[in-house]
Amino acid sequence: MVRSSASSPVCCRGAGTTIAAFFSYGLEKRLAPASAGMGKGAVRGLVAPEAANNAAVSGSMVPLLTLGIPGSGTTAVLLAYLMMYGLNPGPGFFEANPVLGWTIIGALLVSAIFGMIINIGASPLLAKILAIPMPFMAPTILMLALISCYSIHNSVTDVYIALAFGALGYVMRLVGMSPALLVIGIVLGEMLERNLQQALGLTGGDFWAMISQPLVLLFLGIAVLALLTALPWKQMVGKRLQGKSKSDADDESVTR
Repeated sequence: MVRSSASSPVCCRGAGTTIAAFFSYGLEKRLAPASAGMGKGAVRGLVAPEAANNAAVSGSMVPLLTLGIPGSGTTAVLLAYLMMYGLNPGPGFFEANPVLGWTIIGALLVSAIFGMIINIGASPLLAKILAIPMPFMAPTILMLALISCYSIHNSVTDVYIALAFGALGYVMRLVGMSPALLVIGIVLGEMLERNLQQALGLTGGDFWAMISQPLVLLFLGIAVLALLTALPWKQMVGKRLQGKSKSDADDESVTR
């Protein structure tokens, strides 16, 4: 039984499935021991992002229905459809449309149960996909990805952009950088800019008044702490101590 930190993406459910999956994989990679073989087909590296991806589907509905804020691309499309029919998700959505609101919640519960039953039953068949050789698998995945990019706006430019970012991700992997960081930055960049504009609008353009709130300072402190713990302090300190011990040993040998 593989014990995974897949339950960790609770904090990022509202940001959608993409962010939840990448954050969960990054956390699992940091917490997993060196012998786990992360990045080489380890089971825990698959369990964590998939559990986060499934959990984020229902979690992204929370900010949509209660605040009117889509938590993913799928919920953004759902928000547009609801508004087309005169339904405005927000604080008063459940009071104005209790039947529809609880129907959505019930549908999510039923789909989760049936999804679990179907996935458990079909897992032996789905596992056989891994037996397909990579020379056949990679072109198929690339073709489906490019077709999806083209179908969004029916534009060849989107296909060129996808190929450019694919080449960039390949270069990042060659130099030892994680392409997941680039994806997270692209997905969160628009959300960050939009929310920053809203916050500055509420404070009248006063940046200090925005960041001086206790809750904002708390989240900024957590972000700084996470950044400091992600830096390779142990490796840097270990190399310095190793170099110092080596120099002391050389000095001692010279003295003798």
